Amino acid sequence: MTDTFETLVATYMPRLIDAFGLFADSYEDMPPAEALEQVLEDAAETLDEDDVDVENLLHQAGSVTKAMQGGLTGERYRMWMRHTLDPILAARESA
Repeated sequence: MTDTFETLVATYMPRLIDAFGLFADSYEDMPPAEALEQVLEDAAETLDEDDVDVENLLHQAGSVTKAMQGGLTGERYRMWMRHTLDPILAARESA
């Protein structure tokens, strides 16, 4: 069974919010795709602009719309998220 976009949002949103010290209430009234895109952008803003993760987070935020328009399948997007976000989150969560 492949992950749906909604499953990925439910998996990554809490981790991103916790890892970057964001406020979950800020995203409650947004549709899932918009909330994920905003969380990724907000996470990037918490980092120094020369941090390599800024570009990765912003690139990931830009892919949210493409994924929602069917440009990426759930499985492909999951692999992309794991490749990009998991290392960033793992480093922040272990700090």
